[in-house]
Amino acid sequence: MTKKLTYEELEQRNKELELINSEYKKIMLNNSCVPKDYNVSSCPYRDTNTYITEQIRTEEALRESERKYRLIADNAGDVIFTLDLNLNYTYVSPSVYKLRGLTQEELINRNIKETLTPKSMEMVLTLISEQLEIQKESNHDPVVIELEMISKDGKVLWTEVKASFLRNRDGNISGILGVTRNITERKRTEEKLRLTQYSINNIADSIFWIDRYANFLFVNSAACKNLGYSQEELLKMNIFDVDPVFDKEKLEDHWEKISKPGEFVVIETTHLTKDGRKIPVEVTSNLLEYEGKQYNIAVARDITIRKQSEAKQKELEATNRRLQKAESLSQMAGGIAHLFNNYLYVVTGNLELALEELSKESLIRENLFEALKAARRCADVSGSMLTYLGQIIVQRESIDITEFCRTNLPQLQLLVNKGITIDGNLTDNQFIVSANAGQMQQILNNLIINASESIGKNKGRIVLATKIMSAYDILQFNILPVDCKPSEDIYACIEVTDTGCGIPEKNIYKLFDPFFTTKFTGRGLGLAVVLGIVKTWGGMIGVRSEEGYGSSFMVFLPLSVKNTVQQSIEPAQKQQRNSCFTVLLVEDHEMVRNMTKTMLKRIGFEVITTVNGFEAIDMFKQHKDSICCLITDLSMPELDGWATLAEIKKINPDIPAILASGYDEAFAMSGDNKEKPHAFLHKPYSMTDLKRALEQALKG
Repeated sequence: MTKKLTYEELEQRNKELELINSEYKKIMLNNSCVPKDYNVSSCPYRDTNTYITEQIRTEEALRESERKYRLIADNAGDVIFTLDLNLNYTYVSPSVYKLRGLTQEELINRNIKETLTPKSMEMVLTLISEQLEIQKESNHDPVVIELEMISKDGKVLWTEVKASFLRNRDGNISGILGVTRNITERKRTEEKLRLTQYSINNIADSIFWIDRYANFLFVNSAACKNLGYSQEELLKMNIFDVDPVFDKEKLEDHWEKISKPGEFVVIETTHLTKDGRKIPVEVTSNLLEYEGKQYNIAVARDITIRKQSEAKQKELEATNRRLQKAESLSQMAGGIAHLFNNYLYVVTGNLELALEELSKESLIRENLFEALKAARRCADVSGSMLTYLGQIIVQRESIDITEFCRTNLPQLQLLVNKGITIDGNLTDNQFIVSANAGQMQQILNNLIINASESIGKNKGRIVLATKIMSAYDILQFNILPVDCKPSEDIYACIEVTDTGCGIPEKNIYKLFDPFFTTKFTGRGLGLAVVLGIVKTWGGMIGVRSEEGYGSSFMVFLPLSVKNTVQQSIEPAQKQQRNSCFTVLLVEDHEMVRNMTKTMLKRIGFEVITTVNGFEAIDMFKQHKDSICCLITDLSMPELDGWATLAEIKKINPDIPAILASGYDEAFAMSGDNKEKPHAFLHKPYSMTDLKRALEQALKG
């Protein structure tokens, strides 16, 4: 096979032929077959005619070849160039103008360094150095390199250069032949693809390409990270391996749904990680068709935080509902208690009057006496409701809860069913709180009775313990009141734990509602009373229970080393009883007003009755000289008992006064009211209570 000539070899051959042709023309002009000094023996062709013919043909072939090469180079879209060994341009095709805005004349003899970025120039020098070593003896395949070239306007273009060495007739490297192609758009596309791939791999959401049979064909890095598998492991798995909730029977239906044009399917499910954790996820699926094949593209988003937020929001809403319910219950219980007290007062008052009229031998006397006892028991229930509302305030003292519990253990044992033992887990330390001994006894009694009833007729155990708890530990329990948060660092704790039936979670916050019970009808104020007392003392109640495994009730009370005694009523100025016997009665409730009037008359007083504070003030102005005592209800519309008392005291500062209320005395007397009554009547009160109050007020 004939050896293929290089471009430089063709150029050299062309020059030789031009020289021969010149000599040939001289011969023809001199009409001589050969020149005078021509050495025929040195000519490769001995026959002149043959020689000339052959050279002409060769010259024409070379010129045709050059013409074709030039035509190709001048019209090629890519830029063809040659460089010498100093990397100066020796040739560049016209297409360079379209690529870089430079003409051939502007580039010839310029160094390539002027047209490349520094980084690309460094790459070129390194590559040439390597290739010179590799291609010392013979040319190898052209090398391809991507370079950043600078156009005439200063813009940087990405180009792909394919280059090889040029060699002279001696086989030595004499230059470089190259072809440059503009790949700027391709590089931009590649950059977008790389960015897209990077984004897909580094997005927080898991992305899966899934075939029709639920197998994973592609998973991104987030999917591997979130599920704890390597990419190789996941690509051997399917949907059902990571989503055990997904129903295999519904796979076809799911595929059909996402096959609808523009249709997206969004579901919430659970993904199972490699280490067994369950992650709530929201999966968005749609169908993608690529090169004739269909794929389910699924994007799974971890919604753990959202679920936690939703749970917190639900808990907040539940807390708000409980607060609203507690407020409504308080209003209702308060209204019922006060109304109840008023009517009870009428009942007990009339029963007392009837008993006074009856002889001791009367057959119905015993019946009326039992009715009176029942009415007074009802008054106790009303008092319990007021305690739940925190409207019963009593004097408080410093109590060591550990010693109090230890002292009362034997008595508490009497409250539980047979087969149930009460054990004390009481510390040796003193935990002093500000409390009332009577109410503390109520708390212990109600908690122990509740624990006993939880165990029922079974054998069981109740543990009464005292300890100290931090505010942080307290917050781990269900706390009541629901809006209460610890304000102290540590609290004294009385804990009652039982081995009973436990409490369903849905009922925990209902336990302290008045009259809520899972037992027989007619119960349900015990825990409500406990909450009311603890709330009054600035404490909280914690509950921990699991259905079937017993319960723990914890009373948290602020620690104290000082006695806290409710401020007593300031003594009114002493005054001598008047010779008048008229009482001014202020009561807005008609039946109570009539009952009190009857009692006062029975005792021996004249009575002026009024229905509100304004009327009372007017009547007092008219009869101030004959009125010896004021009895006023506390809760009245427009002008309450305190305001009525203050206005009447302006007229006569020494008037004896009695304040009546369904509230507990300490609660009713709390506040910064300047004028104080001489006596207090707690509804429902008896005729004896009324006499005692009148004696106290009139004696001063």
